[in-house]
Amino acid sequence: MLEPEVSVEPVEAPSDELLLDLCRSGQLDPAGALYDRHSRGLYAYARLHVRDAGESEDIVQEAFLRLFKQVPVRAPASVRAFLYASADFLLPHRLCG
Repeated sequence: MLEPEVSVEPVEAPSDELLLDLCRSGQLDPAGALYDRHSRGLYAYARLHVRDAGESEDIVQEAFLRLFKQVPVRAPASVRAFLYASADFLLPHRLCG
């Protein structure tokens, strides 16, 4: 017996803006999706400037904490830009001690 062919449409991932709106409404899963989407690139960026893996992880964590504290007040226009700007701000503090 032949199985019928099933056509599966690709599902688009939700935008950062939609995920932020969901975070604003109190949902936690979208925060995890944002972390999964941006954390590896942000960690690699931090590692370019900070040799210690633990320090780089701290920078990533602090950048995301700043993002999620900002969401209820005013969501940033670009999640990625906000995260990298936060990391840039944190880097000199890490390098100076």
